Amino acid sequence: MKPNSPRRAKVISEADLPEAIRQWSKRYECDCACPATLQGAMAESVSALDLASTALMQAPDAISLRLDADHTAWFNPVMMGGVVVANQPACELLRRFEQPAPLKTASQAEKPYLEHAVEKFLQAGILEQAGEELCTRFREEDALSAWLQVTDSCNLRCSYCYIQKSQARMSQSTGAAALEALFSSAKRYAFKALRIKYAGGEPSLNSGLVLWLHDYAERLSSAYGVTFQDVLLSNGVSLSPRFMQELKARQVAVMISLDGVGAPHDAQRPLANGSGSFIKVQQTIERLMSLGVNPHLSLTLTRRNLAHLDETVQFALERGLTFSLNFYRQCDLGQAGLEFDHQAMIHALRRALKVIEDNLPPWSLLGVVLDRGQLLEPRLRACGMGQSYVVINASGQVSQCHMTMTHALGDVLSADPCELIRQAGEDVNPPVTQREGCRECPWRFGCSGGCALMAQKTGGDKVGRSPYCAIYQFLYPEALRLEGLRLLKYTGEAIH
Repeated sequence: MKPNSPRRAKVISEADLPEAIRQWSKRYECDCACPATLQGAMAESVSALDLASTALMQAPDAISLRLDADHTAWFNPVMMGGVVVANQPACELLRRFEQPAPLKTASQAEKPYLEHAVEKFLQAGILEQAGEELCTRFREEDALSAWLQVTDSCNLRCSYCYIQKSQARMSQSTGAAALEALFSSAKRYAFKALRIKYAGGEPSLNSGLVLWLHDYAERLSSAYGVTFQDVLLSNGVSLSPRFMQELKARQVAVMISLDGVGAPHDAQRPLANGSGSFIKVQQTIERLMSLGVNPHLSLTLTRRNLAHLDETVQFALERGLTFSLNFYRQCDLGQAGLEFDHQAMIHALRRALKVIEDNLPPWSLLGVVLDRGQLLEPRLRACGMGQSYVVINASGQVSQCHMTMTHALGDVLSADPCELIRQAGEDVNPPVTQREGCRECPWRFGCSGGCALMAQKTGGDKVGRSPYCAIYQFLYPEALRLEGLRLLKYTGEAIH
């Protein structure tokens, strides 16, 4: 560009990142039924539009977040076509469409740049065709998620645990029946994939069964034509070197619970004898990483560890490990006094977000730091409870959520698990469009109303808004700003 020539409008998005960076965002797991797919709600091409004759205008739901003097992040929380970052000329271009107008170009030289910027805005749902209001497109869930409780035994006594400890262990015959029922059900209900979570208790205490289940799932996957992925949800205390090597050989993902660095973790997740568990967890993380297995870290936030959230986030980022934030959910078996003050949570999140901003990771944060929510694609529900999520306990009994295992619906030997979970109907986990206080919220398809069970526990009404609503409304714009900064950092090009 010549020194005195006008600056060109430029818009960048996730699609402009190197493929290796884009793959990072797909490497996370959580301990619930949240969908794992990313972006794509606005993937349809807009190249067929005649921009010179089609009247366009700014989408009314589009929001902007200033990143610095020259860059602004744009996002449509209702459409969720992804975050785009625009330089000043692109923002000036966007202002042309505050009222319906076609794209007008002053010269042939600027035409391709303006058209490219407009197409980016259209794909992200920031612009829309005048007179044709955008319709939110919801992806049909194509994966069945299953929580397999391979043991009720655990070597920790976590303060917020909802599992009644016992020596119950899933047998090989029960595990086989569970997998057979899951693959059969996935096929019957047209799910293309099965996502298996080996859980407990502490699933590594039944490590032999975990490995056997993976091997059996491979055979069933071929037989039923349903793909599968699996993850071990572990406390990270008792994974033997041999077990870790077997997990790597089978490409089983690993999620480790980490609630702090040192004392904060020990206070919340002590060993059964009352001593701390952090050192053991840290050693497991280091051993996994030495094997080339990067575990995903799951951080559960309560009143006890809020003040140290920034330290835990720093621990993860220094090691290049993905992580997710999970807000405490009240349960019957947990200890008292774990609920946090909302302002204290917001203060802790501010400090953690500053750590993230100073150490921006290559992966997107829009699916991992928002508790049960996400800003990757529009969703009607925060999880698949009652729809696409099955929990099977150590004896083969089926329930709708891992927090309601005391309320079995049936067992895998006598009924189709998907049929069992769907019998309760939508009142168990209603869409956000039916939840009081949520219908008009701009973040409704990201939060999706939050955990339905928690809304019922705290408000006595499953159809109400999440008790964490105010925290979510603080957190979502902050996460979008960080996403804009991430795009600037990792596109590897100046957009000035």
